[in-house]
Amino acid sequence: MVYLIDHMANHSSQPVFYRSFNIENYSFLVRVWLKMVRTCIRFFRDLDGIMTALVRWLFPPIYKLEGACKKRGICCQNIAIYLNSRFWRLPRFKILAMKWYEFVYHFEFLGESESDRVVMFRCRYLKDGKCSIHYKRPFICRFYPAVRFFDPPKMAPGCGYRLKKEFRFKND
Repeated sequence: MVYLIDHMANHSSQPVFYRSFNIENYSFLVRVWLKMVRTCIRFFRDLDGIMTALVRWLFPPIYKLEGACKKRGICCQNIAIYLNSRFWRLPRFKILAMKWYEFVYHFEFLGESESDRVVMFRCRYLKDGKCSIHYKRPFICRFYPAVRFFDPPKMAPGCGYRLKKEFRFKND
């Protein structure tokens, strides 16, 4: 689940034991092999995105998305990935999740906020404020901003989207 929060700069910190993953740090043959593995893994990434879209269609969240993207790239520079509390209790799983987003989505780790239970990333495909893979971007980007089911939404300042609470009535 991805969402933006505007006060991450105050809470961000990089774990002392965490070393960021960058495919460009490896030899040519290792990079070729890693890119093939990444391509295969992206099938599961896309399957996860399709299943998430299906669940959102079957069980829509109580907040409705309004507005439009201003195409400024703020969301791509400040990607906040929510991690379940279990990931925060088990640091190895948290690091595995962070490596997953760096490897599969080609994100760059920026920091974390344990109080908000998010890890912050920046997209490496963002070039001159524009997405260089827009036509084949992953579902996590296509469905941004993703509205969380139970928590109140948080949006980046200056974002063109707004979230409005939708009231539902029971049919008696």
